[in-house]
Amino acid sequence: MKQPLSLAEASFQTGLSGTSRLHDLSIGIVGMTPGEFKNGGKGFQIRYSFADTPFGKVIIASTHKEISHIAFLQNEKSGVIDLQELFPHADNCKKEI
Repeated sequence: MKQPLSLAEASFQTGLSGTSRLHDLSIGIVGMTPGEFKNGGKGFQIRYSFADTPFGKVIIASTHKEISHIAFLQNEKSGVIDLQELFPHADNCKKEI
């Protein structure tokens, strides 16, 4: 099995100027640091809801920091399963009403 890249290796291989830029982008994109994401959302509560768009149904998930995931769905059940696989160590994934 291939070893995961270090933060520095991932930063440079994606063309970023360094780990601080990766950190900033990660916070903006998934609402958590690269380390928190690598740890599967451990210590985070993930809340999610569904929405209809002109392009299809989406799942929108967030942490206490910000939105952490948006994806188009085939169905709600598979969307929740995908979310739980993305953040397997989160304290819980709770549906917002």
